[in-house]
Amino acid sequence: MNATVEKLPKCITEVSATFSAEDVNKEKESIISSYTTQAQIPGFRPGKAPKRVILKRYAKEIEGELEYQFLNKLLQHSVKEEKINFLNVKDRKFLHETDGSVNASIELIVSPEFELGEYKNVAVTVPKLEVTEEVIDAEVLRVQQQQAQFPTKEEGALEEGEVAVISYTSTIDGQSTEEAFAEESIAPYDSKEDYWLKAGEDHFLPGFSQELINMVVGSEKVVPHTFADDFGIEALQGKTVEYTVTLKEIKTEELPAVEDIAKQMLGEEGDVEAFRERVKMFIIQQQERQLRDSKTNQILETIGEGLEFDLPEDMLTSETQGQADALVRQGMQYGMAEEDVVKMQENIIETAAANAEKSLRNHFIMQKIAELEEIEVEEQEIVQAVAMQAYQSGQDPQKALKELKKSGNDYQVRQSLLMEKVVEFLVEQADVTEEDAKEETNDNE
Repeated sequence: MNATVEKLPKCITEVSATFSAEDVNKEKESIISSYTTQAQIPGFRPGKAPKRVILKRYAKEIEGELEYQFLNKLLQHSVKEEKINFLNVKDRKFLHETDGSVNASIELIVSPEFELGEYKNVAVTVPKLEVTEEVIDAEVLRVQQQQAQFPTKEEGALEEGEVAVISYTSTIDGQSTEEAFAEESIAPYDSKEDYWLKAGEDHFLPGFSQELINMVVGSEKVVPHTFADDFGIEALQGKTVEYTVTLKEIKTEELPAVEDIAKQMLGEEGDVEAFRERVKMFIIQQQERQLRDSKTNQILETIGEGLEFDLPEDMLTSETQGQADALVRQGMQYGMAEEDVVKMQENIIETAAANAEKSLRNHFIMQKIAELEEIEVEEQEIVQAVAMQAYQSGQDPQKALKELKKSGNDYQVRQSLLMEKVVEFLVEQADVTEEDAKEETNDNE
């Protein structure tokens, strides 16, 4: 087969070939023969229907089978002879010429071509893994807070550490923020109903909750706030917003005893010391994951610095949609309303596109490293991974593996395991410097 290969922009390669009238007739006769043997046509015994009857009844099917056979041959030629490692088939064309020959062509989505620089011994800097008693205390408190009870305080004013259930609206220069920012979403910094806020903490806006201390249920207060010039929502940067706050309820936080949590998690024999040891192990595992992620991000950023290459448009579009869906789900979980999603659609798509491009770039960089280092995933590793997932979800491992292969999703498992192996290789090869951890500041702005 004399095929023509043309590399197109955006990771597309077109492969085309002309099949002679002789080849076409030979392939067509083979297909017709197959239909003649299997066709069930009224008035004719199986295998005895005339060729003209078969051609008339199954013309469309025969044409489709002929197209499939030649395009499949072209695809096999692309892989075996042209050594094209394609990702997917984007388009296909099948044209009959007057002389009986057929022109066939396929557009293949291929991996981007680029030359990697040095990817071993990449210098990275991470904080030292350290679990102090203070860190353990903070995690124990977090576990207590997860199981806390919040009875209503019947009398008195709001005190530091208590929870204020508030509703608030906002204005800017005397105009409601809903009107002033009608074209943009500033949620949740415009208004909110039944919002829980611990007095003395800054998880909403710096200094905001302190202004509510000494309020009593049913009272109202105007709390002005000037947003920083680098605040996360551009529309609010440098603006002063006045919040009209109504205190609807005061709740006290009642934490369960650590002893009770220890018995709940470790059984009746569990004690505080054993529980704190369990917490310490959890923190170590969490920090190790964070350090590994930090190393990986730094390594890939260094490797990709100054590296320019096209990305397949179809994959970029699909990845962008996936990233956008994830951002919307995350926003909804944090209380974003549907109308806010619509207002922020442009920003969501812009962020999703940037995330998608970074994700795909890293994917192809790691794919290239896997090729250079001959990193592969064995079939048994896929079986083990699927079996573990099936066990955790209560499925039958053999059935899960069979369904996975049938759907073609075993490729995704293979890719996931391959990327994990590449990350492990890069981290092991990295030149790691550990530094004392810097103190974190709690500032939402």
